[in-house]
Amino acid sequence: MEFKKRTLERLGDLICGSFGADVPRGDTEPPYFPYRSSKYLTEFFGELDMDWEHDGSMRHRWVAGVLEQLLAE
Repeated sequence: MEFKKRTLERLGDLICGSFGADVPRGDTEPPYFPYRSSKYLTEFFGELDMDWEHDGSMRHRWVAGVLEQLLAE
């Protein structure tokens, strides 16, 4: 299965917790996923029994790359 790069990066944003605010005010979005730093992205995939380790690159693009590889399997 193959997703568009844009779609993979948006999914990466969700997994990274890039959307929303901790305390929504006005028209801000509530958080859908907790914010995940590099360490917690590695932990997230580790909890799924996957050996992915974040390499310090842009978080949402790294996650998009992981998802792309998973979908290719």
